[in-house]
Amino acid sequence: MRDTNADGQVEIIIWGHAAQSIDLLHIFAWNGETYQLLGAFEGKAGIRLQNTDGDLAEEISVRYDAGGGLVWEAVHTWDGANYGWSWERYDWFYLSRPHVYRTDTPERMVISFYLAIDDRDLPGAYRLLSETARSAQSYEMWTAGFATTLAVEVGVVHELDRSDGAATVAAQVLSYDNVDGRVILQLWDTRWAVTQTADGWRGVSATTELLDRWEAPYYP
Repeated sequence: MRDTNADGQVEIIIWGHAAQSIDLLHIFAWNGETYQLLGAFEGKAGIRLQNTDGDLAEEISVRYDAGGGLVWEAVHTWDGANYGWSWERYDWFYLSRPHVYRTDTPERMVISFYLAIDDRDLPGAYRLLSETARSAQSYEMWTAGFATTLAVEVGVVHELDRSDGAATVAAQVLSYDNVDGRVILQLWDTRWAVTQTADGWRGVSATTELLDRWEAPYYP
């Protein structure tokens, strides 16, 4: 029992498990006459309650196995009346390290790149760039661009085209940065050009467009 959605009421949280390792979550709140169901969730790779955006309300992340040691999470946020799907992202299936950065597909290379940055494994992320990209910018210059980065999330990853060992991948990236002591969240639309090598796919270049920017009242 706790106030999961920061509405001033205490909710009752009931966890359960079903066949094939499926996690279940039901959230109820008293409406003055009876207990009302606020949300029911089913996750084939688990469910997490966590405040990631700094508003003190817990988001519900429903997890699905994405293969290659990854999970795809559908994030549900309370809007004052209902839980709605607000974001999606990839994460590690298991927290144990070291993680294996999969590069067998263009999409997994892009996902691995941002998960490496979120892990603060900047050398690992740099190694996921192509030789051309690394020769154009030294490691020291490249890492300077992440000096204020606290965390990153990546979702909405799609391969747009592929031809002759080259591909284009679209993704959305949510970055958390420490800007003069304030935590600033920025949502980016990104396009990656990637190339196939003997060691897997590698990033050649990326273009970004800022979609939204806001300040977190509290850093989770």
